[in-house]
Amino acid sequence: MGQVFICRKIKARFRSVTSESIVRRIPLAVFLTFAITSPAWSQAAQKTAPTPHKHLTVEQLWTLDATYTDPKHGVTFRYPSVWAAGTGFAYHQPLLTTSRDADIIATYGYDARNPPPDGPSSPYVGSDLEGFGFTYATAAGANQAQCETMAEPVADSKTHTSVLIGMRRFSSYEVGEGGMSQSTGGDLYVTFAESTCYFFETDSGWIARGVFEDVKSLSNRDSALIFAHLWEIMKTVRISPSGRGQ
Repeated sequence: MGQVFICRKIKARFRSVTSESIVRRIPLAVFLTFAITSPAWSQAAQKTAPTPHKHLTVEQLWTLDATYTDPKHGVTFRYPSVWAAGTGFAYHQPLLTTSRDADIIATYGYDARNPPPDGPSSPYVGSDLEGFGFTYATAAGANQAQCETMAEPVADSKTHTSVLIGMRRFSSYEVGEGGMSQSTGGDLYVTFAESTCYFFETDSGWIARGVFEDVKSLSNRDSALIFAHLWEIMKTVRISPSGRGQ
């Protein structure tokens, strides 16, 4: 896949967006008078002053230090422990959630726009990146062809390539969705084993250019690295149907 795989992803994404901010100023004389005559208020303010917010490094945000295990279907994969379970990492949901056939088993992602109030923020805050995530789903199936038939409405295309991951062959589709000044793009991977179709979707979400004036466009290099990191997660997927329930 290499550089061609990365470049086609950068071309697909929408670009940044704007908003207005309002700054309210308190006259200096009024502020000083209030502060001097209210020592208790001044001390309380000093005690509750916020500490500088720490940022995660890119390395911390992408370290695959957690393992997901689905014993029912014999699936494992690795993902960053700083990610959260759920699909709220972008405005648009992973396209697997629209499938009439596949059942969502697990989804993990990171919202780069809104860091948790009690945790460090991401290095992508202030950019047009919304977030990124990884989704896993299954469906009953008879063969690989039937699994691909289920995948085509999700990807809105019959076009796919073949990739080898963990000694298992997957069909890979490009997926994407846009609207309301946001877009999502990524890949859908599909394979079959012992009466089950396995689906894995990698996504990143973006804000369209011009919506927020204080949002900067992420560089092509950083965008490429995001897709490369998502691919590294996909490469950790292992499917062992014979080990189900163990």
